[in-house]
Amino acid sequence: MTPRVALEHLARAAIAAGDPGRAMGGRVPAAPPGRTLVVSSGKAAPAMARAAAAELAGEVEGIVVVPHGLEEPVPEGWRVLRAAHPVPDVGSEVAAREVLRAATALGEGDRLLFLLSGGTSSLLCLPGAGLDLEAKRFVHRLLLDGGLDIEQMNTVRRHLSGLKGGRLASAAWPAETCTLFVSDVPRRADGTLAVEAVGSGPTVGDPTCLEDARAVVARLGAAGARVAGWLAEPQRETPKPGDARLARAQATCVLEDADMVAEVEEEARRLGCVGTERVRLAGSVGEVARVLAGRVPALRERGRAGGGPVLLVAHGEATVALPSPRPAGARGGRNTALAMELVEALGDGEGVHALCFDTDGIDGTGPHAGAFVGPGEAARWAAAGWSAGRAREGACSAVAFEAVGGLWVTGRTGTNLSDLCLMWVEAG
Repeated sequence: MTPRVALEHLARAAIAAGDPGRAMGGRVPAAPPGRTLVVSSGKAAPAMARAAAAELAGEVEGIVVVPHGLEEPVPEGWRVLRAAHPVPDVGSEVAAREVLRAATALGEGDRLLFLLSGGTSSLLCLPGAGLDLEAKRFVHRLLLDGGLDIEQMNTVRRHLSGLKGGRLASAAWPAETCTLFVSDVPRRADGTLAVEAVGSGPTVGDPTCLEDARAVVARLGAAGARVAGWLAEPQRETPKPGDARLARAQATCVLEDADMVAEVEEEARRLGCVGTERVRLAGSVGEVARVLAGRVPALRERGRAGGGPVLLVAHGEATVALPSPRPAGARGGRNTALAMELVEALGDGEGVHALCFDTDGIDGTGPHAGAFVGPGEAARWAAAGWSAGRAREGACSAVAFEAVGGLWVTGRTGTNLSDLCLMWVEAG
């Protein structure tokens, strides 16, 4: 098995380990005295809905909110609403209003079962008071292009929403709210999980405040000033932990990237790797690439000592800041951008193979999941008329990888955990 084939095998093992339906087993609570409204939203929504339906009893209404293009079966009789990701569309607002209407109709003895996965920040998009959909679309584009991490972006999104930041659970009160979620948000360095950042936290209290949101947009220059004006309005503050309307709301993580990484490490050992190392993806793609490349000598030495290859598993989300205005023809995402930076950071990359990809199967706007990098990659790029500098300037890393046959395409996977960069280092 070549290193490239091994990397693809490991990537598919990671995606399989992220099966949300399997993770849901036994997690669905017993039926309440009244009725149950199930809202399953995100890139893993169909699988989570099917798993819940298999365990639910009593009177159930089901709504499944999915990205355009995700075609998976849902439980019979459940409604499917389609919306856009990563920038919301009219379907996103329609879905948010319908979910809010259904939740508001719940009463004492009823339950909202909210099945949450990544992508929900865009799929359920209800503009806050005084804002319209175009304003929210402007904000989403600004945040996506601004080099921010997911916690920073969703701090702003919560405060400009009519649904996020605990507002959905508040609307369902006095009904209970039970949230089961698949986390696409990496744990912080201290091991804590920012639950409020997953899908911008529609059913949990928001520990951040308007001042935090204003501090984020202050980093975005003149365009951010327009958003800061909206964030100056006190009525945009979100419900906080301890709010009486959230007293009957609870949230449980059923699957996160650590579960996936453990499976990848075990599979790597079965393929003959003599060691593995974990690294957290955090910071700009350029910074991350230099850190990963800097680990190669130690990993190679470890491989020599053990007599085989070593696998580095980097998980989380790096950040990308795009040129402003966005260049015409820009195409790529965090993962092709990271792979592009690795082309430069690794040099000739002798004995080093990498695959950077998004576990949901869509990097940026796709249709690729990510890209491969191998020994001699910079020379292949040069022969095709490309360099990391040219791709960076044009924000077109995916175009460059397409030119050299380096894109990895899976289609939508039906799950969504973190991004992964798998780096296979041969002993030499």
